[in-house]
Amino acid sequence: MSVDGAETVALRERLLPASRRLRAVAGSALDLAWAEPVDPGAPVIVTAQGLLMYLEPADVHGLIAGIARRLPGARLVFDAVPAWLAARSRAGKLVTGEGYAPPPWRWGLDAEEERRLATLPGVASLAALRVPRGRGPVLGFAFPLLARAAWTRRRMFAVFEAVFA
Repeated sequence: MSVDGAETVALRERLLPASRRLRAVAGSALDLAWAEPVDPGAPVIVTAQGLLMYLEPADVHGLIAGIARRLPGARLVFDAVPAWLAARSRAGKLVTGEGYAPPPWRWGLDAEEERRLATLPGVASLAALRVPRGRGPVLGFAFPLLARAAWTRRRMFAVFEAVFA
């Protein structure tokens, strides 16, 4: 199942072949109605890719706690921008060489926020996932090496897994 804005779902349906394995739902990820058809006893992995940084912190917490409540035993895999970079984004200081500034990132992760997420109702565990090696010296060597240490990981983009009780 994929939850996205109505325009994105319409474009995906127009450009990509239909699949019995994927159902696109037009709506907000914050409206947990998308989870209603999901069997709460089935093994489930929910992913949030490129989403949470655009939400307010209270909405991130509510979404995670809501998924935990609706889908006990499920896992949530999500990416996170570091809190310092989210603050820089909100200040309008993330501009590419071409003059593009992305929409402000409202939520970011630091040690304190990581502790908050780990103590949300229904969260049994929260762990950073190991970054796979990419290509080239930066993504193939430097990035995976730096991501191993918590001190540097919290200052970089990261991928986490929350397991719900």
